[in-house]
Amino acid sequence: MSKIVNNPHDKFFKSILSDIEVAKKYIRTILSKDLRDTIEIDTLQHCDTGFVLGDLREVFSDVVFRCKVKGNRDAFLSLVLEHKSKPDRYVILQLLLYIAYGYYKQYRSGDQIHLVLPVILYHGKDAWEVKTIKDLIHDLPEELVAFIPSFAVEFVDLANFSDEQLSDLEESLISSVLILQKYAMRPAELAEKLAHIYNKLDAVRDRNFIRRIIVYSLQLVKQEFVQQAIMNISPTIKKEVMTAYDTLIQQGIEQGIEKGIEKGIEQGIEQGIEQGIEKGIEQGEWKKQIEVVINGYKNGLSPDVLSKITLLEIQKVREIIAEYKGDS
Repeated sequence: MSKIVNNPHDKFFKSILSDIEVAKKYIRTILSKDLRDTIEIDTLQHCDTGFVLGDLREVFSDVVFRCKVKGNRDAFLSLVLEHKSKPDRYVILQLLLYIAYGYYKQYRSGDQIHLVLPVILYHGKDAWEVKTIKDLIHDLPEELVAFIPSFAVEFVDLANFSDEQLSDLEESLISSVLILQKYAMRPAELAEKLAHIYNKLDAVRDRNFIRRIIVYSLQLVKQEFVQQAIMNISPTIKKEVMTAYDTLIQQGIEQGIEKGIEKGIEQGIEQGIEQGIEKGIEQGEWKKQIEVVINGYKNGLSPDVLSKITLLEIQKVREIIAEYKGDS
């Protein structure tokens, strides 16, 4: 059974893109000009499916959109969040599986096959240049190179966006989200950006998104840095930060209590099993002693001798014999 990844980066990524209008603005910001000119972003619609298969859930999270591309053709635009905090030269093989499953899933559903456009979002610490499969295979004769799978992906490394670029975005919500994601794997640097991110939230009208951004930031940065950051922000956002912080603490307490109860139940079950085994052993030994008494009695042994053999009190031996005689 594959392990489902459930981390704050994944949850935040999906919650932000759950609003289709926000998703359109986000996608317009991160895509290259060539793709922006090819995809009709205003036609984006959420799909209730994904192309992450099995073990890939440990590597990727995705949000899939259906859209129109140049020529009025349908396509799937797949935003894939890369979970790794540093480059992996073999990620191209995981992407091969991801894309192949996107096409296979369409085939299995009986739908017409449409293009899958993968956009990989990376927000790790180190610069990353994605290798091709050909880069992984060395010394191959030229006539066999054609057999190597080859495909294009849109790879977005948030580190390539300068802070000035992100800060100058017209949409404060998208600006806050991208700065937060850019530094999510670098908490010390994020702590220095926190006040700037919070101040941008003053221009965000949707309180739900304000809360999501604040909660995500609190999961990434230590309390002492948060306290420093809120010293120079508006009272409204400061109140939101403190409310979110109190909520997270309460959730942590409740989860701790729940885990404690679960642990107690587990221990109770283990203790019950252990006691059951002990009881079974006791019952087995008692049954064996009864058999020894009855067999000895049938072979002419006295209650006194049987008491010494079984280590039972002589009165208990006499009761076993009396019960046996009564049954027979």
